Amino acid sequence: SFLINIGIAYSLSLLPTLTRLQDRPEDQRDLYHEASAQMFAAGLPIAIGGTLLAPAIIGFVFGAEYAPSVIALQVLLWFIPLALLRDVPIIALMSAAREDRVLRITAWAAALNVALNLVLIPRYGILGAAASTVATEAIRMVVAFAFAARTGFTVVSAKRFWKAGLASLAMGGVMLLVGSGGLWVGLVVGIGAYAATLTLVGGIRLGPGGTPVLNL
Repeated sequence: SFLINIGIAYSLSLLPTLTRLQDRPEDQRDLYHEASAQMFAAGLPIAIGGTLLAPAIIGFVFGAEYAPSVIALQVLLWFIPLALLRDVPIIALMSAAREDRVLRITAWAAALNVALNLVLIPRYGILGAAASTVATEAIRMVVAFAFAARTGFTVVSAKRFWKAGLASLAMGGVMLLVGSGGLWVGLVVGIGAYAATLTLVGGIRLGPGGTPVLNL
């Protein structure tokens, strides 16, 4: 919930600028694409790293008796990158005064989630609830991007995602090689591997004053 709220705060910060850029479509498009790439770069490593660290997270926060919930957390964590990415086209639609489409997306997603819950939870329990949440968000994200494209926000090129994708995969590989060093060791290794790989592929560069900035 904390990570999702951070994503909402970031996306809301885009709203005034996207609105002001209505008469400058190229600049608006660049901001839209950059924001999508940044959300992807933030969400994917959280999902991959969290999936690998889920046993340690559950053990640290709740204790060993909650071990059966690990798989549900591993599934549910994939909601994070989907939700973060979905926020960008939702805000883009709002900037174009298409709240009607936002309402339709939300209503369809709510109905779909209820239907999936009725099907999956009785049979699979907490794992079914997690799968229902992730599936609903995946469809909601796709529909949001489709509606944004119909409103004039062009589809983001896959080229904007490869650096963060490669860095996330490299991070996962390093974490698997290091093995079970505990939650804090895993966090340090994961963050370090992701940042280092992203820097090597040019996804992080030094901006004015030597401040690291994303280059996606």
